[in-house]
Amino acid sequence: MNDDIRETFGVYLDVDGDCDILDYTGGTEPREIIDFHLGPNHTVHRLGERATFFVSGWSYRQSVNRYAEAVWRHLSGGSRPPQMRGLVIVTGPVRPDGAIHLIEDREQLAVFDAADTVRPAYPGPVEVSAIQLQGTRRQQNDAFAVHHDHKSGVHAWAVLDGIGDDQAVNDAVRDLAPRLARAAAELCDPKAALRLIRAQTLDEYGHPDWAPGAVAVVATYHPWWGEAEIAWCGDARAYRQGPDGVVTLLTTDHNVAQRRIDAGQMLGERDHNLVLSFIADGPIGRMRTPARSGVRLLLCSDGVYRPLENAGPQGVANRLDLPLNPQEAAGLLVGDAVETADAHGGVVDNATALIVQFRGELAARWR
Repeated sequence: MNDDIRETFGVYLDVDGDCDILDYTGGTEPREIIDFHLGPNHTVHRLGERATFFVSGWSYRQSVNRYAEAVWRHLSGGSRPPQMRGLVIVTGPVRPDGAIHLIEDREQLAVFDAADTVRPAYPGPVEVSAIQLQGTRRQQNDAFAVHHDHKSGVHAWAVLDGIGDDQAVNDAVRDLAPRLARAAAELCDPKAALRLIRAQTLDEYGHPDWAPGAVAVVATYHPWWGEAEIAWCGDARAYRQGPDGVVTLLTTDHNVAQRRIDAGQMLGERDHNLVLSFIADGPIGRMRTPARSGVRLLLCSDGVYRPLENAGPQGVANRLDLPLNPQEAAGLLVGDAVETADAHGGVVDNATALIVQFRGELAARWR
């Protein structure tokens, strides 16, 4: 390797949420840099073929790195992370001979986006947290992403729910979620972002029937707007909790069940599962909702709301109404949904909840 060429091999995350890339040149090796930052007694946690987490050798003296834990959950599809304290470096997978693969651009972006889910994303106007559980599915085919565009000042959040349980869907949603959130923030328009991703998907696959299926909900917000804008396709949902605690469903499902409800007809057993819109085809909904101090926004897959609402019409609202921070609320929604579905037997679906808390005086100041 040329000594003048720099290559990115990893990303470091500290306990305060600072993230940055780590480069090396031909005159150094990644392990030398890791030893320098973490000490020779660092620990290693491998996440299959996706990533490797190197954890500080002095970690017993330091705080839990909740940013690294969020990245682990995101890259693993919601699995429980190992305990990680202090500085953490995330790289590509480690080969059997000990050589470290460079971190892929997609994983690099995922590290920064996942860390943002536990960090106030602009100078204070929002706090965001997302939690996933896999249920009894073979793999996690939900995905979420967050993005803050520094040029436009717009925040964007997206949740995708893949249709099916195969690897092609898994690969697709993990690729599409960060692209959708980034496009929404850059375009300042969630519906335009969904249309853009749809056009790109059709360019790649040629026909909606050949594209991996996924439904989506995406929201954008700028502190000056005083409102959030939401777009969706399929049965991924958005809810709003007002300062008075009242919870309102903002989206309308694009599925056969909703069509029958609107027509006053009896529902069939599978009608909720028959979606009429997804990333590659079908209608795209759009709406705006006030977003000021004390308001919360929930974006979620049907693996969250369906079991809770089957158990009672206020299943989602009752959990959002508890005095919990966004991370606790998202965890309660997802945990209770999976537990409720499991108690009724059958397949327990993937469950993803992303909660945005619009914060007090800073939100008002930017408005």
